[in-house]
Amino acid sequence: MRTRRGVVLAAAVLCSVALGASAAQAQIPTQDSVRVTGNAVGAGGSFYNLDFAVQSDPTGGNVSGHGSFNLGLPTGQLVEGPATCLEVEGNIAYVAINDATFRSVVAKLVDGGPAGSGLDRLDAFLSNGTSTNCGFSPFVRIR
Repeated sequence: MRTRRGVVLAAAVLCSVALGASAAQAQIPTQDSVRVTGNAVGAGGSFYNLDFAVQSDPTGGNVSGHGSFNLGLPTGQLVEGPATCLEVEGNIAYVAINDATFRSVVAKLVDGGPAGSGLDRLDAFLSNGTSTNCGFSPFVRIR
């Protein structure tokens, strides 16, 4: 009887240790962040020289960082400024930047696949002034 009880107790202790170890590995994120460089074609047109490096706390507060891109051509109108909003939802990040010419511009950045796959997307528009998705409104084509 003693041997069996020792084995059951040892098994219970091992399970407890294993559960404790996996629980210790699961950590609450301390920040959201997005880092993007490259070029993109989106619903609103072509965007070049993308450079976004933005972070916030998990609730979207304490936003810091910067975003920039050229419109239409690699030498097109530069849109750039400090980040004022970041919302991350799965593989989509919404980033608002305060540009000197256009004021609040919101970029929707989609991580669609591995680097170089051609599956990543960017769309950028003037902010609609709401807090949802940093004020991003989908592009609407008029026929």
